[in-house]
Amino acid sequence: MLFMSTAFSKLLRDTLLTDAADNTDGDIVERTMRDFMGSVFAQNVVLLDGADGDTFPTTLADDTVYKVVSGFSQTAQVTLGQNNVILSDSPLGAVIFWAGSGNMFTGVDFGSGLIMDGVNIISFSDPILSLTNSGGNEGSSIFFADKCLFQAPVIGNLTSIGTKQITNAAINGDLTITGGTNVGGINFRGLSWDAQQAGTTLLNIGSGVYSFIDLNNVAFTAVDGTNTILSGAANNANIAAGEIARIEDCSWKNTDLSLNGITTEDTRWLFTGNSAPTTSNMRTSQIIGYAELANNATNTDIDTVGVLEPVNGSWVATSEERTSVSTGSAPTGGIITYDAVQSGRRIKVDVSMSVEKVGGGNNITYTFWLRHITAGPVTTDFELGSADFDAGQTVRFTSFEQIEFITGDTVQLFVSNDSNTDDIVFSDVKLRFGGL
Repeated sequence: MLFMSTAFSKLLRDTLLTDAADNTDGDIVERTMRDFMGSVFAQNVVLLDGADGDTFPTTLADDTVYKVVSGFSQTAQVTLGQNNVILSDSPLGAVIFWAGSGNMFTGVDFGSGLIMDGVNIISFSDPILSLTNSGGNEGSSIFFADKCLFQAPVIGNLTSIGTKQITNAAINGDLTITGGTNVGGINFRGLSWDAQQAGTTLLNIGSGVYSFIDLNNVAFTAVDGTNTILSGAANNANIAAGEIARIEDCSWKNTDLSLNGITTEDTRWLFTGNSAPTTSNMRTSQIIGYAELANNATNTDIDTVGVLEPVNGSWVATSEERTSVSTGSAPTGGIITYDAVQSGRRIKVDVSMSVEKVGGGNNITYTFWLRHITAGPVTTDFELGSADFDAGQTVRFTSFEQIEFITGDTVQLFVSNDSNTDDIVFSDVKLRFGGL
């Protein structure tokens, strides 16, 4: 006679009776065997049926799946074991109420990580999570997936946790993530995220340095204008060297205090496709540099026929975002440096200028150049065009180039005299570098 374990018997009964979506024999057998094989490989499956009075034990067993069949009220704190999975296959997610004190789930160095799927946890006062890696490096990770709901005034703290991935879930409350150097990444996608309290921060990533940060399609909603949506460290300090944080297609509602510490101009952050109040400090990140000579009467000296000379004068920086513009006179004035970490970007560089020949002589040919220097360095000179001048003649000139940039690349405006060594004056120049 074949004897079936109580756990598997209950699992089979639960699968057969509650999963009505795919109810053909083949589907039922496939799901049943998949759950059974999962229980074998996970060493153990524990079913928690609130209707039978089940709740979480105070310490979860290692390598164990906890399957919530129906909801219940939890009063005792829960310490994670190694490699736990908590899931529910209820179409709306089984609701677990945290009715105890302190953090509901605690864990230090809890194996490869914690997985939650389809679980709804609600607390009206105390936090839900307090999870830590004692080593402060890439240790235990969390993966919270479809139909999860975490609702509490303060969701809790994640300290030095490895990868933090939450997808297609709802968060009602504030979450704090802390850690040291290279403490894993943050990947939050498809979330509805609401604040419950005024004056708080929905997502605080502290001063930790993360291997990646990716917020995509997250709908943040504040209680009022006193909430901050995202808080972190200034001057790109949250991002590991060579990496970039991406905040894309998110919405930010009910507050102007969208960002704290972080700005959309930080060179390792990219904000794109987001929506926010027009008065918010959260907007699309731009790449723009604007160097200008206005009412300039300084000669650009030509020493040798056909040799390129940097355009001289009192350069000023009109606009700098994810770029830097050097000011003052040649040879360093008027250099625009691409500072953003997004390498391989093709960016338009526009030039407009008024040019006057100095001294006598007619039919003098001047050629205008845009010099691109990569961080290598490799120099590429783009010929913008040339013009023939007569004595005292002033010419207006415009041109542009599309150039591919990597971090640290520069552009600067040059001129050559192809006929003699007569000098030239650039009385008015605008060198604009940029695009989204």
